Amino acid sequence: MTWKSEWNTGIESIDLQHQKILTAINALNRSFLPEDGPVAAKLFEALTAYTRIHFSYEEKLMAQAHFGELEQQKAEHDAFMEKLEEFKKNTANPKDLEQVMGRMQTYLLDWLIQHILEQDMRYKVAFKKAGLS
Repeated sequence: MTWKSEWNTGIESIDLQHQKILTAINALNRSFLPEDGPVAAKLFEALTAYTRIHFSYEEKLMAQAHFGELEQQKAEHDAFMEKLEEFKKNTANPKDLEQVMGRMQTYLLDWLIQHILEQDMRYKVAFKKAGLS
């Protein structure tokens, strides 16, 4: 999937991080054959680690901007990280890898786009008012 300009929040640092997450998801999606298991595992770990960093950064900015939906965003982030852990556990069985990776591909892309458009766009105004853009 290619980044689309309508997904930009207008906060350059966050937009760049979102693009990096999309790049990581795309790399993971290209490695979903069972024989790619070790590569996919490393890519998945990198995606998980970077997403954790991104969420922490985003939440820090939300706190600085006194964004009223911080707790809701944190809950969304926590739920996503739990889902990543669930996918990780489910990929431990190589015979189910292809099926799990297919579900994971769809989930990751859908979640990222939906989260940006429905959740992250809401902090845009608060960040700009706080001078964080």
